[in-house]
Amino acid sequence: MHQPVEPLTAERIGRALKAMGLKVLVSQDEDGEFLVLFKKDLSAGPMALVNVALQGSANQVLAITALVKGHPPMEPAELLARANEWNTTKRWPRAFVKGGELLVDYHLDLEEGVTEAQLRNFLTTAFSGIGQFLLWMEEGDGLEGLLRILDLAE
Repeated sequence: MHQPVEPLTAERIGRALKAMGLKVLVSQDEDGEFLVLFKKDLSAGPMALVNVALQGSANQVLAITALVKGHPPMEPAELLARANEWNTTKRWPRAFVKGGELLVDYHLDLEEGVTEAQLRNFLTTAFSGIGQFLLWMEEGDGLEGLLRILDLAE
């Protein structure tokens, strides 16, 4: 069945995240931001606090930014070198260091709109990339058990 192309909205992002079965915190303001916590192992290893939001002058940009925590301890120069190593071998998500924090992001301009299936696909692609980055940071080589969604509502 053909799905209509509709403008990107916070409501549509929220529905797509829910349809993906993610545990999500929603901002209480009008910005329509969502927070998802990814962690592969409850006891150790890197985790990502993933912010999904609308950006751009007309809220047409799907912005996914993940703050990576729990990675092996590194000096700032080593952390930056690690981010640059990722960027030279992978297309996305982009890794960078800001204020001493390691982040990865994925932005997509959807000015012309998007179908429900495309939106879920874009979100799945971004979250998969973040999961691959977490595995890479801990030198993992398999995709088994890539992500564990934590229930943040407790």
